[in-house]
Amino acid sequence: TSPIKQSKEKSWSSSARPKILNKLRQHLFLNNMGNLIYTGKVGFGLQNGTRWGFPTANISDITPRFTLENGVYAVHVIINGKRWNAMMYIGTRPTLKLTKPTVEIHIFDFAQNIYNQSIQFHVLQKIRDEQTFNSIDSLIGQLKKDEEITRSFFHSKHI
Repeated sequence: TSPIKQSKEKSWSSSARPKILNKLRQHLFLNNMGNLIYTGKVGFGLQNGTRWGFPTANISDITPRFTLENGVYAVHVIINGKRWNAMMYIGTRPTLKLTKPTVEIHIFDFAQNIYNQSIQFHVLQKIRDEQTFNSIDSLIGQLKKDEEITRSFFHSKHI
């Protein structure tokens, strides 16, 4: 179903147009998520994920350019020709009181050093929106749930 419903009695106001167009863009993207393969370079981050049991590849210089809503996504990552299941976070890390946008990918069952390498990834499914947590322990608890949900997604799709 379309995210946009227009009443026959009234036309779109100029203030409603941007909201409607953003909903349409997100709807179209979510229905075509797995069709684009992105490339990015793995760089160094703050190492919080590693300390919390969720090491991440911090991705920069992503092409083609993408504009996803902040949140957690199920993704496939391709490294040296091998595909890995992973979960990706896009956002500003509000629980840590940070504001700079970041893209971080936690690759399941992976323990290789890929710093400064280019990797490919494609987005398959949004798991949840970005959230702010009251504590690091609450954040870690949610990361565990995110991983469980994401692994279940891959298992249910047999991928």
